[in-house]
Amino acid sequence: MNADRYEFWVYRQLRRRLHSGAIHLDDSHQHRHLSAKPVPPGRQPGAFEQLDIPWVRRPLDAQLAALSTELHEQWLAFDQELRAGQLTHLDYDATTGTLTCRRPAAAEDDEPDSFYKQLSSCDVADVLRFVNRHCRFLSALTPLHAAPRRSPTRTASWPSSPPRR
Repeated sequence: MNADRYEFWVYRQLRRRLHSGAIHLDDSHQHRHLSAKPVPPGRQPGAFEQLDIPWVRRPLDAQLAALSTELHEQWLAFDQELRAGQLTHLDYDATTGTLTCRRPAAAEDDEPDSFYKQLSSCDVADVLRFVNRHCRFLSALTPLHAAPRRSPTRTASWPSSPPRR
């Protein structure tokens, strides 16, 4: 393992986690920890009223009762669809009490490769050269090209720099 690459990977992961808020710094203004109290305790009820959040206005017991009722209805609908055989991708084994998911079989006429069998085979580099001849898209990618290599076959091989005008 190359230590430089590992260190770069660690810094990259730290940056991603800091940006997403998965890791926070105590002095961060972008992502605060839940224990940070930006509103003093005496002013919290007024702050919640200003936010006008529907679930804050309802009592917690009423909110939990509504959510559990909705979940129960969804479970009943799922059970009804499973027993009716509408969920063809799920199999229930009554002896073991397990539910397994499987990929449904594709229809004979719905073959995914049928479209690609109609196309003639060609090299990706040829396609890119053809598109570049018509719309000159490679000139927009010049900062992404690698440094030129010194080889006798460079002019005929891909990747190559955009054609000179």
